[in-house]
Amino acid sequence: MRKMKDNTNSIQVIERLARLLDVIGAHKDSASLKTLSAETGLHPSTAFRILASLAEQGLGLAYSLEPMVLGPLREGRLQRVLERYAPTVPGFFLYFPSVARRSPPLRLFAETARELAVRALP
Repeated sequence: MRKMKDNTNSIQVIERLARLLDVIGAHKDSASLKTLSAETGLHPSTAFRILASLAEQGLGLAYSLEPMVLGPLREGRLQRVLERYAPTVPGFFLYFPSVARRSPPLRLFAETARELAVRALP
């Protein structure tokens, strides 16, 4: 019974990969993950995993935030290219207009993010 489920999952991944490749091929220039996700109907995390797997197999380049591919980088399944041109900034940044600071939900989010970032420091 397990074998049938594995085959079904493999076929589903191949079908999803084919949809991604069709959409990528239809774009004249590059396409963002958001665009690929919307045009294929795949969740962004699913599309990302499939595209990252292609890069791991040497079938393309991936442009990603380092934390999302840290494991494959450490294990040697991915390697950095064009490092000279890659931006290096410590952490993530949240930019919003000063008017938005009056929004209680946004203020709560910013305070929580700041607190979690401080806790994560060594």
